[in-house]
Amino acid sequence: KSCTKEDDVWNCRWDPVNIKADGSVSLTINAKDSKGNSATFSKQFNLVKDVTAPEVQFFGTQRTFEDFSYASKSTKDKKIILIVKEEGSGLVPENIRANLKDLNGGSEVIPDECVSEGSLYTCYWKYNSAKGDQAVRINLNKLDDNVGNPANLPVVDIKIDNTPPLVESLELYTFDGSTKRNYFRSGDT
Repeated sequence: KSCTKEDDVWNCRWDPVNIKADGSVSLTINAKDSKGNSATFSKQFNLVKDVTAPEVQFFGTQRTFEDFSYASKSTKDKKIILIVKEEGSGLVPENIRANLKDLNGGSEVIPDECVSEGSLYTCYWKYNSAKGDQAVRINLNKLDDNVGNPANLPVVDIKIDNTPPLVESLELYTFDGSTKRNYFRSGDT
């Protein structure tokens, strides 16, 4: 135990404390000062054991098509996105690591940002460019919740698409509610 006094308030910490309980735990503090005065304080805590690992909902780029992630050299605001469902003790970025070597990053990269909404956590990594013109691979190296439950670590292949779309033809039609026409009239939609 270690105690510090600040502005006539004592703060005490017991470290480490191993609580092997699931349910109700009672804590009682007995304090005695140098004059012999004493006080007792008790409080009941309800503890819930977290044995459920985080669940990855999505890991890939912000540009997806037909369940594949895509990247290109020309894409601005390039991000890798991780969406995780964690219903227990929560997540912090320090417990998440991604291998982004193929995106010219490191092999143990902490997310640039994580936000949570309820039990969903969304984390982002920014990247500059992909190596080469072929598919690249990224993966999570670590994803543990706040009590150390490890998640399954996904591996994702990202397709590199540096070819802009080519418009071969363009046709415009109007529709007045019942008829499709290749000319415009006032009031057409």
